[in-house]
Amino acid sequence: VTGVQTCALPIFKVGAKVEVSGRVEWKADQLVTVTGVADGVVYGESGGIVRIGPADQRAAFTSPIGSPVHLAAGADRDHVWATSDHAVALLALAGDAATVVHQVELPGVYHLAAVDGAAAVLSVTMKGGTWETLTLTMVGPDGAVRWRKVLPTPQRQDAAVAGGSGHVAVMLDGTPHLFKAADGTAVGP
Repeated sequence: VTGVQTCALPIFKVGAKVEVSGRVEWKADQLVTVTGVADGVVYGESGGIVRIGPADQRAAFTSPIGSPVHLAAGADRDHVWATSDHAVALLALAGDAATVVHQVELPGVYHLAAVDGAAAVLSVTMKGGTWETLTLTMVGPDGAVRWRKVLPTPQRQDAAVAGGSGHVAVMLDGTPHLFKAADGTAVGP
């Protein structure tokens, strides 16, 4: 995968032999997001969503929100968070189509991460071609916005979000900002 991507695949041991179970051809200009789920991975392909796993099982789902920009794991293998330019949605994967369970409008969606079944979403507002505000929004599995925080606008106009074990981390200009996922309380100095 080329470009800036988020991949939540487990890394077991440096130098460990990796067995390739399949290949997916992506065009260099195709925006692709890959994320881990309970028993495999999901990724965007041709405007839809593909789940690989368990084992080599492959399932493709049409997307009700168009081509997803980012994907992140939901609470179980049958749910994923997906973003479009102006929203984040919790999708149920069943049959051959994904369906919207919950959707929250968020202008300027920039990046997405999963945190214990919830979604941590970075969004950006622009002014004159530069970032004006950067906001971190936590959306619970029930579709309710838990909290929002306006963050310092980074100098390099680049940010990343990751989550796990009840915490959300945002990298801004090489500096980590850590918050409790439940209530947005800052952790650390």
